[in-house]
Amino acid sequence: MVFSPEYLRQQLDLLPEAKRYLVGYSGGLDSHVLLTALSQLDLETPVIAVHVDHSIDASSDQWQQHCALIASDLKIDFQSRKVNANPPTGESPEAWAREKRYEVFSALMEEGDILLLAHHQDDQIETFFLQLLRGSGPHGLSAMPRVTDFNGGWIARPCLDVKRKDLERYAQEQKLEWIEDPSNQDIDYDRNYLRHEIIPLIRERWPGYAGNLSRSISLQSDACSILDDTAEHDLQLTQIENSSYLSVQKLLELNDVRIRNLLRYWIKVSGFPLPSSRKLRQMIDTVLVAADDRTPCVEWSGVEVRRYRDQLMIMISTSQHDPLSSYTWDLKQALELPTGVLTAKKTTGQGLKLASEVVAIRFRQGGEEFKPAGQQHTKTLKKYLQEQAVPPWLRNQIPLIYCDDQLVAVSDLCFVDQFVAGENEEGWSIHFEISERV
Repeated sequence: MVFSPEYLRQQLDLLPEAKRYLVGYSGGLDSHVLLTALSQLDLETPVIAVHVDHSIDASSDQWQQHCALIASDLKIDFQSRKVNANPPTGESPEAWAREKRYEVFSALMEEGDILLLAHHQDDQIETFFLQLLRGSGPHGLSAMPRVTDFNGGWIARPCLDVKRKDLERYAQEQKLEWIEDPSNQDIDYDRNYLRHEIIPLIRERWPGYAGNLSRSISLQSDACSILDDTAEHDLQLTQIENSSYLSVQKLLELNDVRIRNLLRYWIKVSGFPLPSSRKLRQMIDTVLVAADDRTPCVEWSGVEVRRYRDQLMIMISTSQHDPLSSYTWDLKQALELPTGVLTAKKTTGQGLKLASEVVAIRFRQGGEEFKPAGQQHTKTLKKYLQEQAVPPWLRNQIPLIYCDDQLVAVSDLCFVDQFVAGENEEGWSIHFEISERV
């Protein structure tokens, strides 16, 4: 595929209408070609070159200056951000650097923006091989999507059908000067090892490999569309009304393949990282088939899937909460807790009648008793939370409101009887917004 500004315009015309184009601009060959070709299109849509300085190479400051100068020469707005891409122990340097780049891109995105990335056919094939060697399924083997949703806008890769040598030809014709990152030659990185050691052997043996693999990637993408359509249909069948939870009973009416497909899809659209195949299998074998009185949990990467009665729930791990913690709350201001946000406002009648505007927040320790407003008898907090169908793992995370060392309210679920304001008395209404983590 011959690369040219005209070809790029054709690809842009296939994309949603953009408010702005943000271009991931490292200063290397690929992104330099993309940015230069964009500058030659006389676009009405604003273009911003975004450079991420990973602070790894000693020359990174010079690279940033080079990129700023090129953008200025092309009359394109320029944004640069410095990140610390040195990974924590045990993290992949490549994956960590990528995560930091996308954090920058996400922070700069506005609704309706399109982030343009210069990935080409060679990159796509390398990604396919990497996913294949990791044992990925169809979604992984479909490699990088041409267009995908991203933080109120889209990520687009308009050069996926273009070979790197065609980008090189364009760069030479335009007499471009680009940055050569020495780390691209380091075969300790998996992608570089594939690029420099493995793929040349494949090319020598099978000269037409690139076109054949590109067709395989396209077929995998088609298969993913069918799998996602099936999962969306199954999600509508199994999702509990007015919630993000799934009905375990309805899930178990599906066959094993559709259950696995649906669980992956549900986890993905819920915004959580996908589990390994082993964790997914554990979810089916231990969580879905557990007895009704059990509350099994499968955890990975700070995410939990739990079951309560017929509900299958997904959440960020609740294990970090300390039930022995306590807080002081000035009712005139919102209070952020690890489990959510408490707010209060003045009201007349049926609110919480207190002697002070400053209260204490504690959590269930066991043995608490109170008389809920409107009820005849005292009951234990444990019994009350069971009646309210609060899952067991959340019961220690519900904020309890104390005034002068007396329990006056259980979050916004109920007030203690003797602290309810009368019809014409001033009181406080309480609202607790549970955070996504629970």
